[in-house]
Amino acid sequence: MTLFEKSEGSSALTGFRKTIGEVFSKLGLSPNQWTALSLVVAVIAAFFIASSQFVLGAVLIIVSGFIDLIDGAVARHTGRVTKGGAYIDTVADRYAEFLYIIPLTFIAMPAVFLPFRTWLMAYLAGSMITTYAKSAAKEKELEIEEIRGGIVERAERISLYVIGLFLASIDLTYLSYMVMLLAVLVNISALQRVKKTLDAVHQTAPASEPKTAEDEIIAVVKFEKKGKFDERTIGGDMEEEEEPKRIVPPKQEKKEEKRKGETLKH
Repeated sequence: MTLFEKSEGSSALTGFRKTIGEVFSKLGLSPNQWTALSLVVAVIAAFFIASSQFVLGAVLIIVSGFIDLIDGAVARHTGRVTKGGAYIDTVADRYAEFLYIIPLTFIAMPAVFLPFRTWLMAYLAGSMITTYAKSAAKEKELEIEEIRGGIVERAERISLYVIGLFLASIDLTYLSYMVMLLAVLVNISALQRVKKTLDAVHQTAPASEPKTAEDEIIAVVKFEKKGKFDERTIGGDMEEEEEPKRIVPPKQEKKEEKRKGETLKH
């Protein structure tokens, strides 16, 4: 269970969200407009990170995350919660996370055990698979609960990344270590979700009862008695075959009865 998962159901956080929804709904912006605004701030954050202004970039990531919290709070407060809005918010979150990370490809970062870009690509791949593991389960219409959890989710990933940006203002090596840590953690999370999905699928799949040796013997004896033993039928569910009944037309049936009567007289 992640830190975000533990705090998600707390009454303090719920009350905080209600307050945010009540305050910011007065500004008149729709939930989707708040989502778009958070994405604009993410673009500005990416620009500052690419310019090696890590503290400003980190602060803007926090602002973007707060605005992302506003859109959901406003939607709940104004009764405008829709599946379309939730979908747009999810897609915007993926774009925002990409915008936070990709600027590091333009900076000469120190290597830690492996080239920095190797860790960065592993981080991007892991964060993508962590998200896709959940959506793939829905796409394949697997009858399981929503796949969540893992050692780190989006909130934890962004929090650790922001810490790394603040440390980068002291020494870039700290940020390299943080990206390496994130690359490992997000891929562990991805594998955890894949395993969780497969375990759930195996648990919901109907288990077929295996044929026992006793069932095999009963099937053999049954068909030997009838004189219709067939090795290909061993282990199957057999039904006794009924002899085919002769269908006689009504007129022919009367003629046959008349003949039988005449025979008896003679």
